[in-house]
Amino acid sequence: MSSIFSILNDIVKESDEILGICVFDYLSGVSIADKSVDSKIDLSIPAAYFSEFMKHSKENFKQLGLPDSIDECLIKANNFFIIIKSIKNMKYHVLCYISLTGNQSFVKEILKKYEDPLSNELQSL
Repeated sequence: MSSIFSILNDIVKESDEILGICVFDYLSGVSIADKSVDSKIDLSIPAAYFSEFMKHSKENFKQLGLPDSIDECLIKANNFFIIIKSIKNMKYHVLCYISLTGNQSFVKEILKKYEDPLSNELQSL
């Protein structure tokens, strides 16, 4: 588990615009590990809600007759972005909270860079 925290620390260090990151179990909404640059930010509660959001989104895709696999979601609010990325071949997702001035494409590349290391660590859970 400490390696997951180390990987999340490395991700946060890659960009000043990343305000927090959380790995959560997509099926249960339970947070596995998180890292925030501000102690007031707790991503474990939003992760549980976004787990439900992703489940409903997949069901909506099925109703539209589309493949129900979602690689990532981008949510834009007035002053921040949320990126939710699935970790390939697993039931885990990453929730990344970034500032509105952040470059989502750059952050997506950072998340992609760490997908294999996170996947390898999560397989042992």
